[in-house]
Amino acid sequence: MKRKFLYSIILLSFVWSCGNEAPVKETPPEVIQEEVVEVEDADWDDIAVLNGGFKFSLKVPSKEIAKAQSQITFHEDRGELEIAVGEMYNLIIIEDEFQMQSVKEEIMNHPFYKVEMILENDSSLVYRYYTEGDSKEAWHIYVERNLEQSKLIIRSNSEKEFNEYETRVMLESTLSIVPF
Repeated sequence: MKRKFLYSIILLSFVWSCGNEAPVKETPPEVIQEEVVEVEDADWDDIAVLNGGFKFSLKVPSKEIAKAQSQITFHEDRGELEIAVGEMYNLIIIEDEFQMQSVKEEIMNHPFYKVEMILENDSSLVYRYYTEGDSKEAWHIYVERNLEQSKLIIRSNSEKEFNEYETRVMLESTLSIVPF
């Protein structure tokens, strides 16, 4: 009986110690803590971006998770950098002045869909478009980041429809951007 009790205490201590250690995550100083999302099953690849005058690195979903290689395309005619990994990840990045208020108004006044703001702070928006009575919905992000002397506007590709998980993966990826 004493032996079972001792083994139970040891097992309980082991389980408790394994479950109470949370990973420490550094966030950029301009990021509000509530903005950090945990994407537990994402496997990340680091990529370097040197297209169109951009010089930074970020984490993107691995090709095993996204089932495709990452592609970086600079659209010179629009001054946009597009980073895509399969169907689940597609960001558009431009260097411009911040426009949070006007973008928020544009999003909220969509002519066809209702809009729900999921996350809204000084530097990030996570929102979903939906139609009432229909199961169709599309999630998107809009993020503003200072990167040394550059001001980056990062948004999900509005021509694609993303789900909640994919949007959170893209948001977490935007938080990983660091300059060279």
